[in-house]
Amino acid sequence: MVPYPQLMATATRRSGRSPSPPCRSDFLEREAKFDVDLDFELPDLSVLFDRVEPKADRQMCTTYYDTADFRLWRRGISLRFRSIDGSDLGIWTVKIPASAVGATLNRTELSWEAHRDRMPPEATGILRGIVRNLPVCELVELAATRRRYELKNASSTTLAEIDDDVVVVRGGTRDGLRFRQIELELRPGGDALLGPTVVLLGSAGAQHGGSQKLALAVDLPSVSDIGTASVTDRHATLAEIVTSCISGALNRLLDHDYRLRLDPLDPPMEDVHQARVATRRLRSDLKFLHSALDPEWVARTRGELKWLGHVLGQVRDDDVLFELLDRDGTSPLDIEGLGQLRSSLGEQRARHCEALAQALGGQRYVSLVERLSSAGQVPPLADQFSATKGSDAWLRSNEPAKRVLPPLVARRWKKLQAAIHRGGHIPTDLQLHRVRIRAKEVRYAAELSTPVIGKAAARTSRSAARVQTVLGEHHDAVAAESWLRAQAARGPAPASYAAGRLAAREAHTQKKLRKRSRAVLAKLDSKKQHGWF
Repeated sequence: MVPYPQLMATATRRSGRSPSPPCRSDFLEREAKFDVDLDFELPDLSVLFDRVEPKADRQMCTTYYDTADFRLWRRGISLRFRSIDGSDLGIWTVKIPASAVGATLNRTELSWEAHRDRMPPEATGILRGIVRNLPVCELVELAATRRRYELKNASSTTLAEIDDDVVVVRGGTRDGLRFRQIELELRPGGDALLGPTVVLLGSAGAQHGGSQKLALAVDLPSVSDIGTASVTDRHATLAEIVTSCISGALNRLLDHDYRLRLDPLDPPMEDVHQARVATRRLRSDLKFLHSALDPEWVARTRGELKWLGHVLGQVRDDDVLFELLDRDGTSPLDIEGLGQLRSSLGEQRARHCEALAQALGGQRYVSLVERLSSAGQVPPLADQFSATKGSDAWLRSNEPAKRVLPPLVARRWKKLQAAIHRGGHIPTDLQLHRVRIRAKEVRYAAELSTPVIGKAAARTSRSAARVQTVLGEHHDAVAAESWLRAQAARGPAPASYAAGRLAAREAHTQKKLRKRSRAVLAKLDSKKQHGWF
């Protein structure tokens, strides 16, 4: 086993200086895999392509790495080092899942040219949230002979490539195994020929949908194991609900963790949003289920989730403001001012992204993820509570969730009703914000209850979600107006003019959303929504 820091230290000792970070190349791999027999004969591809150009054979040696419990594999990620034709240099590659449509396996390849004992530090940073404190170790080595064919059209544009690999496994439980696999890699413009090529190879005996080479060479757990420990049994216990809640939230967070690290100073808006939702939702769920859990564990974990949610929230709030500035309907007179506002907001987002990158790269975040991972396997249940009057001693972990959850949802419902009542006929912005928070808590509690309650809980969840959406848009408009007025007060003249006009627009938006909120709140306050609890 080789810890990441040790790999880099070894490289430093051997060279006598710190190695320069290798440059990264990114590539979207779109391929179809085919399992074939060793004596398989490749059909005549010229019936589909104008030119089939054979390339020189390659001798490849590929080493795969993972943790002892296959954390990378379980998330659909692979880490490998590959050298070609005996070269001292090779390519480190991290493959991460990409959206898949149709018959291809789509993955984003991140590659760095380096020596075998110099794992690129950027790669270690991308994988840190998944691997955390565990070392990586060599799983297996594959020696392969690759025959390549470039498939071109009449103008000599490469539309696809066929890689025909004969592989020998070295090490592991399947040492000495030989197998053959064909990969069809699509290039731009080659999509139309995917179907016919799959049919042609299939008619020759190739089995489309072949496994990844690592799965053929090593005994691996099912990738489906990464999924949420979801509850589908209406007779599920409270302990099963708790386990599903924690493990599900962790998986949602980790689904976006490595994507936030691909470009730390400009993470994708959607991944920031979804990571924040996962964090804030789990914090709410732990509050909802706190009576069934160790109170010290809940307090500590919710505090850490609040910290992470705040760091993510700063970037998310900036992204919401960017969306506001990009809305249609701006005056031509605003062009210069909008540019200045975007520049100011960009600087603000850059600072917040840097803070997020530091948080994700620190031990505090790693410790939080490890805490959630442990709790998702063995939840910190609090069955030792004493049965005193007014306590929640009846929340035993083996209690049927169908009986336990409705009274807990009812508590949240009462808090929502109290928040609505305090607001009166003309609630303040702060009071509407508090109603939104209570509606969100009801939504999450109802969603958590849906697997054991059924349609009634799902109906409540949808109704509360509508309230949350409307009041969430209202809160965004309030925050946007505040930011814009601050910019108008201190910015240059064009920015001040644009900010003042947009602030007035957001104030008008708030009035419309207040009117909409009355309708969605009225629909929420019906026996159809809350009769089940």
